[in-house]
Amino acid sequence: MVNGIDAEKETLQSLVRSCLLELNKLKFDLTQLEVEKANDNSASRIRELEQDIVDKEKEVSVIKFKAEEEANQLRNQLNEKDLLIKNQEDRIYELDYVNNSLDEIKTYFAEQLKDYKKNELSEVNERLNESYKSIAEKDAQINNLSRTIDDYKIQVIKLENDAGAQQEIMELQKQLELKDRELQQKDNEITTIDNEMILLKQQTIPKQDYDNLETQFKNEIAAMDNEISNLKEQSIPKEDYNSLKQLLENEVAAMDNEINSLKENSIPREEYVSLQNYLESEISVRDSELKYLKEQSVPKSDYVDLQNQLQNEINAKDNELKFLKEQTVSREEFINLQNELIRKNDKIKRLEEINAFFNELQEEQESYETIERTPPFKLEKKQHR
Repeated sequence: MVNGIDAEKETLQSLVRSCLLELNKLKFDLTQLEVEKANDNSASRIRELEQDIVDKEKEVSVIKFKAEEEANQLRNQLNEKDLLIKNQEDRIYELDYVNNSLDEIKTYFAEQLKDYKKNELSEVNERLNESYKSIAEKDAQINNLSRTIDDYKIQVIKLENDAGAQQEIMELQKQLELKDRELQQKDNEITTIDNEMILLKQQTIPKQDYDNLETQFKNEIAAMDNEISNLKEQSIPKEDYNSLKQLLENEVAAMDNEINSLKENSIPREEYVSLQNYLESEISVRDSELKYLKEQSVPKSDYVDLQNQLQNEINAKDNELKFLKEQTVSREEFINLQNELIRKNDKIKRLEEINAFFNELQEEQESYETIERTPPFKLEKKQHR
């Protein structure tokens, strides 16, 4: 029984020591984890980083989608505007060319008309006709005068042959001189008219050429009027063009501002990919740390439960130890007591042997002595508990 109590006591003490060592180890690990947690906060930091990454990825995805959509819309609008501007520029070039051509043609015909007006074609033609008529009349008069002179010469010859007609010859000579002077005057007038005709021919054109030029001019004017009508139908006023140009410039400026705003409020894809790779590497490192921490640590609730369980067990063991201490004695005391009991038992045995010896002596003595005498003492056996 004593050996069983000693074995149980040693087992209990070993268990208590093991529990205390485990408890101290857990306390040390807990303190170390709390220090590391206070210095690092890896788990919360990782969760924050993961949440930030998720939020940033969502924001970047939304911004990227909106930016790509708006960029595509802007590209389409810019392409349409560029095409419209190119068409308008081509149209403007054509209109400028036509306007310049029309201006040149109008200037040319205006100069021609101005020249015609300056030379007074109608008056010149009228004067030319009158000159032709005057020349014809003068030619007729000259012919008449020539015939008259010839008649006079014949008469002079006849009169020269007639001596009695000297006086008549004198008169005829005077008339002849007058006719010569008149003829000379007519020649001078004809020369003047010829000079005027030469000058008119130099300063005028033939009527047929004028009519042809007028017809050509009218045809070209009609063709230009048709072209102008077509251009008016197929073109827009310059004011509308300027308004449209200003509107397009404003839209392009607004698009430029929007593009600049997008550039300022977004990041290049390379930076996004670089940040994503960096965050993925950081997440991988944190995952490794988390995995290591999960493998090398336990949840705090489990630790608290284990701590409470161990504390309860320790309290139970302490109570049991206290009870054992109160209800038991040390092994040394027990051995001493056991030795004392052995010594006492030995002493009792010797006393019993002595008592037996004395009893035997007493019995022997009683056989020789009288009954009235009593033995000097009588030992009784001590009853063991």
